[in-house]
Amino acid sequence: MLLPITITLAVLLAAVVIVCVWLLADRRALRTERSRLTAERDDAAAQVDTLTQARSDQDRDLAVQKQKLDDLEKSQADLQKTLDQAKQQFKDTFDALAGKALKESRDDFLQQAKRVFETEQFKAGKQLDANRQAVESLVKPVKESLEQYQKRLHDAEQQRVEAYGSLRRQASDLSQQHKTLRDETANLVRALRRPEVRGRWGELQMARLFELAGMTERVDYDEQATIDSADGPSIRPDYTIRLPNQRTIVVDVKTNFDAYLDATEATDEPTQQQHLDRHAKQVRATADNLATKAYWLKCKGSPEFVVMFVPGESILYAAVHRDPDLIERAMEKNVIIATPTLVIALLKTVAMGWQEKALAENAQRIADAGGELYARLGTAFEHLARLQKSLEKTVDHFNSMVGSLETSVVPQARRFKELGVDAPKPVPDQLTGIDRRPREARLSDDDRQAMDLSPAPPNPPQSKITVDPTDPASESTHA
Repeated sequence: MLLPITITLAVLLAAVVIVCVWLLADRRALRTERSRLTAERDDAAAQVDTLTQARSDQDRDLAVQKQKLDDLEKSQADLQKTLDQAKQQFKDTFDALAGKALKESRDDFLQQAKRVFETEQFKAGKQLDANRQAVESLVKPVKESLEQYQKRLHDAEQQRVEAYGSLRRQASDLSQQHKTLRDETANLVRALRRPEVRGRWGELQMARLFELAGMTERVDYDEQATIDSADGPSIRPDYTIRLPNQRTIVVDVKTNFDAYLDATEATDEPTQQQHLDRHAKQVRATADNLATKAYWLKCKGSPEFVVMFVPGESILYAAVHRDPDLIERAMEKNVIIATPTLVIALLKTVAMGWQEKALAENAQRIADAGGELYARLGTAFEHLARLQKSLEKTVDHFNSMVGSLETSVVPQARRFKELGVDAPKPVPDQLTGIDRRPREARLSDDDRQAMDLSPAPPNPPQSKITVDPTDPASESTHA
């Protein structure tokens, strides 16, 4: 029943630590985001000022263009007035001339007046269109600039509203998360005040370190193994780490930090300092008590110290901050106070020692196998030397047989052919001896001495068989 509760509390503790780390990281991210939004808000305000100044400049330009438009309209009105005056003048002229030559030139005059009127009207209309296009070309950029300014101003205002809304929501979420973290931290502190929970937490921390170092229980280390001592009662340390050459290191987990938890809950500085002083004294007393057990005297192959594992960097730092000589005095009593960082380095070093020992053993096996192979090569070369001598004797016998056949048998056999004896296969004209010898295995004198081989005999002279030159059928053969 106690084990599930312990596991649940350990999982809860790990979750709370993860949540704390995540909230701190999220809080830093919110601060960064708030700084970025503030910078964007300042940039937007600067852009609004710039756009306002631009709009003022554009208003001035628009007033100038409007003045030009008024001037153009005035010019158009004057032109229209001039046209009307021309019409009236032509009419007066026509009326004056009508009395003199109404019948003779009425049609020509009217036609000429019509052409003049159409010409003047076309010029006035063309000038009016040109003036309208000029006004539109001047007003169009101002209109487009005003539309862009309105759009950018609307977008900046919308971004500002969204940024402030997001910042407000994030601030609310941060406040809620901070409240949750405070509640979870309080629950964690209450759980760690129970000695059995603290002890189980320390064991889980140590088990995790063994796992990270790649070590296996009952192979690389033993947990709470009973060690018999000839000088006194048996001992049962928390962990016994096995080293090469039958050596061990004793590790004892200590989780006595009630005063440290009180310091974390203190609301004022003097009370917190008092609890931290008491925490430093508790750690010192724990180290002194561990030194009195003298595990290194009772555990065979152990170096003259014992490792006191404190499962938290901040726990040891708080004690050392109040008592700077804490670690040094503990070492004087053969107690090494270690945090997870130091323990994982120790375990990694032990694992490397085992690897080095395995490599040394493999190297020794390779050396033994090489020596055995070298000895067997000596025996093989002895057999090879005897085989070489046997092949040389066989070649000598073969060459002697060839010489005897060429000098004694072949000449007599050829006479059968002179006497008219038919044979399905004639006697060959020449028999060739063997003039090759087995290749000698070339070894140095040192190799021969190492393999217990006798020095190589000099190569025997090649046998030479000479045939009588007076015999036309005889030939000399070299072996």
